Amino acid sequence: YSSAASDVYKRQLLVHGPLQAVFMLNLAAKHLGGTPRQFVYRCLAPLYAGERFGVSFDEESARARIIRSDGFTAAEGQAPVRGTGRA
Repeated sequence: YSSAASDVYKRQLLVHGPLQAVFMLNLAAKHLGGTPRQFVYRCLAPLYAGERFGVSFDEESARARIIRSDGFTAAEGQAPVRGTGRA
């Protein structure tokens, strides 16, 4: 394979959605002081293997996000916020 073909192949390898959920759930558990009983998530854009990304968590809304290096949100998730009924 040429270098260009190798780069195209690498870009085709995706990070599995449930693995992204694990990253978000782990960060949520750290901020909430324990694993939430429920966590819902959805993938919004592809996350390619080998590319940089970050995981963020907002304690007020209990929302987590996977943010790609280009600034796009690849996935988002949320744990229920106690006392509000929101999920």
